Amino acid sequence: MQWLLQDFEDTQKLALALDRQGIRYSWHKVVPFVGDLQPEPDIEDPQNVVLFGSYTLWRYAAAKGLRPGVFRIAPFVHETPWQPYMLNGADALFLTLRDIPARLKDDGKLWFMRPVEDSKEEPGRVRSAADILALANKVLALGEDEIPRGALRHDT
Repeated sequence: MQWLLQDFEDTQKLALALDRQGIRYSWHKVVPFVGDLQPEPDIEDPQNVVLFGSYTLWRYAAAKGLRPGVFRIAPFVHETPWQPYMLNGADALFLTLRDIPARLKDDGKLWFMRPVEDSKEEPGRVRSAADILALANKVLALGEDEIPRGALRHDT
């Protein structure tokens, strides 16, 4: 198994464990917003590669057809044991922007809102139901072909 590691504290600890096991690995930096690796790894067998570091490495693994690639876990919001400790955990709604007008009541309630996927279309923050509805309606007023890449979309 070929290991590609992004250099930060947690991966340095992993490297120590890999060293103890005699497992080879290489260090790489992730180019922000692009997702390329520097230096570009020399992949021996695309079906025998593990990447470990920032969550965005899954995009690199998918683009290069690397397997097993990145071990993806479900976002914490989908893990039942965490829900009592999260903002809106028990009352969480998982909606696309398209579904918000029909499913979210403008009742003055505050919600923590963020995209579930590892994306940067909208920063996670607390918003009123009215603000969320206004945002959704603003996006939905645009045709999908009018929305720039990387922005909130009807299916976000």
